[in-house]
Amino acid sequence: MLINKENNFVKYMLLSLMIVMVSKIYSVARFQKIDNPSISYPIKTDPHPLRRIAYDASNFLKKVHLSNYVTADEGLFKGYGIALDDVTRTLDFVVDTATKKPELLKSHWFLKKHFDFYRWYGDEIGFKKVKSTLPVGDQTPPEAIRITKYRITKIHGSYKKTRKYTIPVYQKPSDEHNVLHSDIAKNRSHYLRFHHTKDEILNGVLEHNQKTKLLAWVTPEGYADFKMQGSLVVALPDKNNMLINVAGTNGKEEGQNYWFAAEVKNPSQQKTSLPVKVRPISGVSFAGNIKDLGFGKLIALEGKTSQGRVPEMRLGVLVDTGNAFKKNLFQLDLFSGYFETDKEFTEYNGKFPEAAHAYVLIKKKG
Repeated sequence: MLINKENNFVKYMLLSLMIVMVSKIYSVARFQKIDNPSISYPIKTDPHPLRRIAYDASNFLKKVHLSNYVTADEGLFKGYGIALDDVTRTLDFVVDTATKKPELLKSHWFLKKHFDFYRWYGDEIGFKKVKSTLPVGDQTPPEAIRITKYRITKIHGSYKKTRKYTIPVYQKPSDEHNVLHSDIAKNRSHYLRFHHTKDEILNGVLEHNQKTKLLAWVTPEGYADFKMQGSLVVALPDKNNMLINVAGTNGKEEGQNYWFAAEVKNPSQQKTSLPVKVRPISGVSFAGNIKDLGFGKLIALEGKTSQGRVPEMRLGVLVDTGNAFKKNLFQLDLFSGYFETDKEFTEYNGKFPEAAHAYVLIKKKG
């Protein structure tokens, strides 16, 4: 009798464990190939910027194998038999279609005919863990994923120092070009970036140094935005908009640390065999979990706008990531554009959904 009770207890514990395991399996993100996706919302994406971002992303993937400093892979989709060649083939097809017959990219029948749809069921556990919320009426993971937005702050600058523009923004020194970060970290004293304090730099110690370049003068507030945001656009007097990213500090203590910059140019204008960062384009660029999703994936979102609840479908390409996306498979960040104020940014984002059914699209073979 005691043996039967012990056996029943063991069976009960095993059954409970299996239930927990199954629950976890079906609560995390998963992808399912859908043969006939029920897409119906109007496709709002402009094919021309979609063409540009698809071209740049494809160009990146075609060059990435030439570099010892940058890698890219298929992410979780390798398990579905999808290779990087399939990703570039998908992007190239978008470029070709947007060039010859752009209106086709706004047709549901065309998308269904030429692309395999992989429905993305969002990670419910991860969504709840960060205590994320969505407006009433929006579906939550696993049925939908959360759609957030990001921007690049726009500030004003000058080519000359003035009473208003007092902080110089210097380019990352040339002695670090094509050098691994690990090598720089081991030999900091060899590199110009670590030689001077912030005060020395503000007082002009780098003005005539051939290893670096003065990009612009900005206000103290603009420079604070640069450090906090990590990237921004500097609007200059000749109407040139310079996109810059943070490119490392001088390694000094708080108060004497200075952040250098890297100017990001259009990849198609870069004369280099090494891949460069793909510059996001408003409305067609996503940031997300590149490690698991894989760089360059074409993604379709179907949801309702936060203002007016207008149904829409939107196409874009995954080209960016960030710390918020480590182990995050319940969210995408849509690039909204360049904004000077939070108010402008918030008002503009009302035209986009905050949650959506998500699909990863791969060009059919043959």
